[in-house]
Parts: sequence; C-alpha cells; structure tokens
Amino acid sequence: MYQFWEHLTLPLLDTEKPKVVVEIGSKDGLNTRFLYQYCSEHNAVLHTIDPEPTFDVSDIQKGRDDVLHMYKDLSLNALPLIHNIDAVLIDGDHNWYTVYNELRILADQAKQDRASFPMVLLHDVCWPYARRDLYYDPATIPEDFRHKYAQKGLIPGKKDALDYGLNSNMYNAIHEGGPKNGVLTAVEDFMMETDEPMHFHSVPAFHGYGILVSEQRLAICPGLRISFSDLLPPQNLRCLIASLEQSRVKATAADLAQKSQALVKASEQAKQKSFLDRENTQLKQVITLRDRALAETKTAISELSKEKSSLERSNAKLNQTVAQRDIALTKKDAAIAEKDRAIRRYRDELYSVYTSRSWRVTAPMRKIGTFVRRVTSLAHRPRIRGMIKQVYFLLPGFMRNSHRVQSLKNRFKSKEL
Repeated sequence: MYQFWEHLTLPLLDTEKPKVVVEIGSKDGLNTRFLYQYCSEHNAVLHTIDPEPTFDVSDIQKGRDDVLHMYKDLSLNALPLIHNIDAVLIDGDHNWYTVYNELRILADQAKQDRASFPMVLLHDVCWPYARRDLYYDPATIPEDFRHKYAQKGLIPGKKDALDYGLNSNMYNAIHEGGPKNGVLTAVEDFMMETDEPMHFHSVPAFHGYGILVSEQRLAICPGLRISFSDLLPPQNLRCLIASLEQSRVKATAADLAQKSQALVKASEQAKQKSFLDRENTQLKQVITLRDRALAETKTAISELSKEKSSLERSNAKLNQTVAQRDIALTKKDAAIAEKDRAIRRYRDELYSVYTSRSWRVTAPMRKIGTFVRRVTSLAHRPRIRGMIKQVYFLLPGFMRNSHRVQSLKNRFKSKEL
C-alpha cells in the first residue's frame, strides 16, 4: 500500500487531518514509517495492528511510544480496544470475513463513540483479491466463512487457482467469485447492510486502492469531496489506468508463471537427480557387494584350485601306485600262470608216472618200503627186529643189494646199537 502514499494517501490525510489513525497490516513497516512521520508532525496517534510484524517497532518509534502503539494481535481482537478513530488503512488479511467484520467493528465503534464512520483506505480491491479470499492463517477464519483453499497460484482470466502463478505459496480460495468471497465483495456487502449512506471510490492500480467514506464524514470534512475530484482520475484516464494495470498484472503473472514452471521443472529435475543419486548409491552398494562377492569367489576359486592341485598330485601318486600294483599284479599273474603251467606239467608227469608200467610193477616195493618204515620206527622192540631179519633173508639177492634196502639195513643196525 506504500505505493499510493505520495499521490493518494498523504493528500487524503492532509485533507482529513485525523488525530487517531489505525493501520491494519504493517508487514515490513514501509507504510508504517510514512504514517509515523505524518502523525509525529501533526500531533496524531498511530495504532498499528499486525500479529506478526517483520520489522523492529523500536526502530520506528525512536523513543516516542506516545505516537505509535503496536498491537501484535488479529485485527478483530485489537480494533475494539481503539476509540475515536478518524482514518483507517486496511491492508491485512484479504478475505471477506475479516474485512467485512473490520468494517462492522468500525461502524459499531463510531456509534459507541458518537462519532462519524472513519475514512477507510483499503488495498486489494481489484484483481486478484477483489472477488477471491486469501487466508494468511486459515485456522483463524470460521469454517462456515472459509472457502475451499490451497497453496496455488493465480492467473488473470482464470477462475480457478493453478499450480503456478501469483502468490502460489499462499492459501488462496480455489474458486474466484460467488457470495462472501473477496475484499471488494466485503465492502459492497457492508455498504448494502449499513443504514448510513456510504461512498466508495477506487483506483485500479497496484491491485486496487479503495476509499470508503460516509456521507456524515463528508459533511464534517467537505474538503474530501474536493480531494476526490482532484485526486481520482476521470473515467477515460481510469480506463487507461485499468488497462495498464491489467497489462502489468498479466506481465507479472506471466513472469511468475514462467518462474513457477521453471521452479517446478527445477523441482522435478531435483527430484529426478535425487532419485538418480539414490539409484546411483544403491548401484554402488550393489557393485560393492558384487565386488566383495567376486573377491570371495576368487578366493574360494583359488582355494579350490589349490585343493584341486593337491588332489591331482595325490591322484597322480595313487595312479602311479595303482600302475605299479598293476605291474606287480601282472607279474604275479604271469608267475601264477607259470606255476599253474608247472603244476599242470607236474600233474601230467605224475599222471604219466602213476599210469606207467614201472609204477605198477614197483607198487609192491613201495608198499614194502612203507611197511619197512613203519617197522623201522618200531625196531627197538625185540620181536619186531626178529621179524625184520627174517624178511630180509627172504628177499631175493638183487633186492637185498639195492640201495634202498641197504639204506634201511644201515638204519636198522643204528637202531640196534
């Protein structure tokens, strides 16, 4: 609202010459500094209302707390505490419920103080908040008076809030228009419901500057009518200003939309980058695990290779031992085969002997020999010795002279000795 100070606000205050000024919505204090300087120079008092001002009040007061009174509260709570108000600047919570009730409280205070309704200067009586609510803190607005809202942007000509555009970070009513929606709607509803005649003028620049003044106030300060004639533009110039404002708003909205889209794109790129970074991190983890698994596998393969080499050496030794045993077995098999052949040959020879004529002829002699061996073993007995002698002399001469009989005879003699 500070943009209107030099050309509208200050001239109107100079005409009105208020003693009690109220500022609703001070934000960063730019307009507050102008008002403080004015009140200091004109022996007036300034009441500033803002629940969360972003400036240091002491920097403006400069030790004079009799000029500036700060209320860090909602306007609907602080206004009833202030009386005999002459001028009010409304640039606080831009929604129907707040603005309408601010005007109602001002009207009630004026009746209570037996004074005229104060001159009210309002900001945002044109697009975007003329017909759309803005909630700085939605929780402070009763649900029955709160439209559906979202942190979405506003574009001229678009009834619905979008994902980009003006004030996309604020809680804007999703739909534009309709009853009890917007700052200008609140002013119009108040003017229709109050029993005191009101006059409203606006300048369609910088989102709209509105002047609300009662007939009684104009009667007390007739200079305001002259100021309106001097300050407010004629219809043709007003149309030009409205056209320029529309172009400015469209350019601003387009720039904001472009920036919002760029931010959305950057946000998407950041999300994509974050996603890719997470994927890359996970991939690195997988690669690390894979490399670790490969290293373990290589170690295992190395151990298995060593074990395989050891087994191959053991197998070679075993094969060598088996080969040696095979050779030994082959030799033994050959020896056994040779022995088998010898046995067969001996058997054949024995068979030849057993089946020969000489074997059959000498059979009695073999029996006699067997008998003699048995008798010899009993030669120590006298009876047996006598029988042996008898047999000996009964033998034919060629038999008694044979080597075998002579050998038995010698053995028999040794037994006698």
